[in-house]
Amino acid sequence: MPLRILAVTDDTALVDRLRGELSRAGQVVAARSVEDGLRAHHGSDVEIVAVVTERGAGGTPGLALADELAERAPKVPVVLLTAAPDGLDTTAAVQSGQVEQAVALPWRRGELWTAVLRAREVASLRAQVDELRASLRRRIDAIEAVGEVGSQAAEQSSYTDLARVVAEGGLRVAPGDVSAVLLAVDDAPVLHLQCREHCDEGLLRSVRDRCLHLANTLCGTISEDALTVTIAGDPVSSAIPATTVNGIVHHALIVDGLPVGLLFIGARRRDAFGAEDARALATLAGRSSEAIGRLRDRLRDQRRRLHNMIESMADGLILTDIASEEVTINPAARRMLGIAEQVAVTTQFLKDKLGFYPFDLVVTRGTGAGVPAPLREEVRVGEHTLHSIVSPVTENSGKLVGVVVVLRDMTEAKELARRQSEFVSVVSHELRTPLTSITGALDIVLSDYAGRLVDKQRRYLQMARDSCTRLNMIVDDLLDVARSESGRMPMQLSPLLLDELGREVVMRF
Repeated sequence: MPLRILAVTDDTALVDRLRGELSRAGQVVAARSVEDGLRAHHGSDVEIVAVVTERGAGGTPGLALADELAERAPKVPVVLLTAAPDGLDTTAAVQSGQVEQAVALPWRRGELWTAVLRAREVASLRAQVDELRASLRRRIDAIEAVGEVGSQAAEQSSYTDLARVVAEGGLRVAPGDVSAVLLAVDDAPVLHLQCREHCDEGLLRSVRDRCLHLANTLCGTISEDALTVTIAGDPVSSAIPATTVNGIVHHALIVDGLPVGLLFIGARRRDAFGAEDARALATLAGRSSEAIGRLRDRLRDQRRRLHNMIESMADGLILTDIASEEVTINPAARRMLGIAEQVAVTTQFLKDKLGFYPFDLVVTRGTGAGVPAPLREEVRVGEHTLHSIVSPVTENSGKLVGVVVVLRDMTEAKELARRQSEFVSVVSHELRTPLTSITGALDIVLSDYAGRLVDKQRRYLQMARDSCTRLNMIVDDLLDVARSESGRMPMQLSPLLLDELGREVVMRF
């Protein structure tokens, strides 16, 4: 690679001497200031070594020029020409790296040429070391990120949340503008796009299309209508011009030997990724695949247990989806409604069979504010009486997405309640006959019709008469309970004097 020696000086004689000495090393270019010298080389691929003297252009001290060079172009090595190369300030500048080497004025033949080449070589080695350190730092960061993402992914309970965690981790291990995770597991495809910076719609659309194309090749055709897409990160900006993805790195997500998704990192720059980024992404994809497999097994086990529980319920269960005519119904509900196993149940069939449409109930008869409240209905199906609880199914946002109906056969309970009411009514009426005879006989004796009573006799007979009155009141209470349960007895409240009630209880006991 060609070398240019930048001499920051206005001393033309010095420049001529430098060119005569350094013609073998490279081209000597003079500049009156650091800014002018660096501007002339901006965007070029040549290597630069700067040579400054104790008094540079305009009388500026050489160490001050070296300091300015270190700030503006830290990778440009500096050779200082000074009459006191062993001075304290010069030594400190060399030790700090502000100056690569100090050469005594006047320099001996070949000394400056050797110093310039040495400065170039040392700067090149230092750049390689810095690059290796940066690469090592990226690898360490990637390993830490993979570990953290693996732990977080194992804690997720849905494919959408898992895709978000993995996409966030993708931007930690690879320097892209957008990361994407597409999962196609159990017929529920999800795509999560994670933006590092402001992303325009063109960039997001480009990443989505590339992901779908790659995923269709890996996992088979994925329907866009069934795909759930989420976007996170910095807000999408429509003010910047539309861009497209040019640099990509991606890796398949494999579970049990089969592809179930894709981890994709896209960048606007074509040369954004290197081999190290691809290796880090492969490691992240491996850990993510393990988390996907565990989540898939866990969700399948939950669905299996839920299916077994619903199938084994004694109560009937019906689940309707507001976006579909299909209805999920368990065997108990089929038995209650008299629906054969092979008959397909739809919302219209449910309306015809039950006599009401659950969606109409939760919408028209709900609370009217917020989520509709569960409703209770009695349904007569043939000879059976069913008690139904109609509950809305909502998303976190409160949007109604379905209705669940729980059915309980109340036929036997209704018959038992009818028989109980009938029994109470019969027993109550049968009790009144002997009570009436006893009460009448006691009233005759207490009226002295059969002879005059002494005080002790009258007191005992009056106690018996009071007990008959209490029995009559109990019979009335039984009849009131029966009428209350059937809804035929209105309630009338009246004040009660607690002191009189207390005295009466004390006298009886």
